[in-house]
Amino acid sequence: SNLSAGENDATKITYLSPKFYGLQVGASSWPEFSQDQNGRNSRLMVQHDGFAFGANYSNTFNGVGVAASFGYLMADPIGNSGGAGANGPGTANSAIFDSAGVDTDISGWNAGLRVSVAGFTVTGNYHALDDGMMTSTTTYDSSSWTLSGSYKTGPYTVGVQYFSGEAEGLIATPGDDEHDVLMISGGYQLGAGVRLVAGFYTFDDTDETNLVTRQNDGWGLMM
Repeated sequence: SNLSAGENDATKITYLSPKFYGLQVGASSWPEFSQDQNGRNSRLMVQHDGFAFGANYSNTFNGVGVAASFGYLMADPIGNSGGAGANGPGTANSAIFDSAGVDTDISGWNAGLRVSVAGFTVTGNYHALDDGMMTSTTTYDSSSWTLSGSYKTGPYTVGVQYFSGEAEGLIATPGDDEHDVLMISGGYQLGAGVRLVAGFYTFDDTDETNLVTRQNDGWGLMM
């Protein structure tokens, strides 16, 4: 599972270790989060001095394949940096991300597990951002989980996957934004390097305000 808090395009220093007895670890460090295309501070630039750590393990025991992963991410708010900047101390908005009772240090973690045996594969992932402010009224607080299962025999593969996520959005508004997706898919290996895949999915979106005009649901088919 992937762990991200908007730092995707930020300049990073990353180390990945070799795989040793099925175990691999990695770490990343970056001074600032992303900027917009014009180099201006975006709402994701309220964090700095980020650090992330991750590890994954995969092996096979008596025909049972096991894979597991874990990641952790943290960063400090610019309002607490002690240096100059748009949101630095001594400026008009220096405390905008340091509201009383709100932890502005962003932190998040994820974990995943996959088990495979006799053509069957079951996978589960969980992802959470527990702290951190996007703006003075919005927060990173969000979580999601995914559960999927598939079966492969010869050139055929069938599978089902369910995703559920929620995000707090506006702090002053009770409730969370919610997004749920159910997908059923299949695949057929036509030949070397050629595979036909099809999937059908339904989704349901609910806004934290529970207003009917801000809710949405539907379905899709892709091949």
